[in-house]
Amino acid sequence: MLKEGKVYASDINKSIGAKSVFLADRHKKLFVVFFKPNKPEEYIFHKDSFVKK
Repeated sequence: MLKEGKVYASDINKSIGAKSVFLADRHKKLFVVFFKPNKPEEYIFHKDSFVKK
C-alpha cells in the first residue's frame, strides 16, 4: 500500500517475523521494521537480504 509517499505492508515476511514494514528511504534502501508495536528497527536491503543498521 502506498501512503504519503511511503510503502507500507503488514505481515509481509513471516520468515523474519515482521508485523509491519515500511520503506523509509527509497534511495538508501532503508526500511523500518516492526516486530513488536512501538519498537521500530532499521534495516537496509542489501544483496536480497535485510541487514540491521
